Amino acid sequence: MPVGADGEPLADWEIALLEQGDTAQASTALEQLASGLPPQHGGAELNLLAGRLLLSSGRSADAERLFRAAAAPEAPGTAPAAELALAELLIGRGRAGEAVSLLEHLILTYPQSALVPQARRRLDEAKGAVPRT
Repeated sequence: MPVGADGEPLADWEIALLEQGDTAQASTALEQLASGLPPQHGGAELNLLAGRLLLSSGRSADAERLFRAAAAPEAPGTAPAAELALAELLIGRGRAGEAVSLLEHLILTYPQSALVPQARRRLDEAKGAVPRT
């Protein structure tokens, strides 16, 4: 969780919105918060969370934009999760070709990521090698 200069969590208000079930307002607030932070210092993680909220709200175009922002190479701890989420979104939208390229990038760029097995499975599915589960 990103913290301010005083050591206090920056996202208390955003978390309160989530607890209240206001995903639309929480995603907007998280995106605004992320815009003021470098990717490697919490910005990527906040964009990923906001993107997931937007996707759950049916706003896939906005979610795609935030997943792309979260896939920043400066945040290698978050980028694989963002790339996998983006690939899954693309597959769901019938854009398997784009998803294949993204999944191949994830596998080659972050070979030590715990998400590589999932990425391999989704890659096989996107290529039609195995049935989708």
